[in-house]
Amino acid sequence: RRQRVLLRRKSITPRFASSFLWVRAQGFFSNSNAGTPAMIMALFKDSGADALKTAFVSEAVTTAIVWMAIDYWVAAASVTARTYKIRAGANAAGTTTFNGISGVAEMGGTLNSFLEIREIVP
Repeated sequence: RRQRVLLRRKSITPRFASSFLWVRAQGFFSNSNAGTPAMIMALFKDSGADALKTAFVSEAVTTAIVWMAIDYWVAAASVTARTYKIRAGANAAGTTTFNGISGVAEMGGTLNSFLEIREIVP
């Protein structure tokens, strides 16, 4: 297993158990390993080790940024607080850069990367 970098974390306490939660995330990534064939982004909840949803881009290169997005819907089922997290990395050793290339921000650091949670009340 390769280490994934924790990029974003966001908590929510649903107001109604009958609600649905819509979790959206997107990010821009690069990796320093010239032989890196893939970048992976995954969504996790609380301390869970298994990803709820993943995004995968093959043939990532060191001179380009790849864009990934995740949409995840789930029934709230309770009014208990929960924390969603986004982790990303390559499937090979190397340094993963978030919103840039080789540790340098692209577009002045203004790339639209985010983790958003909305409560949808039926």
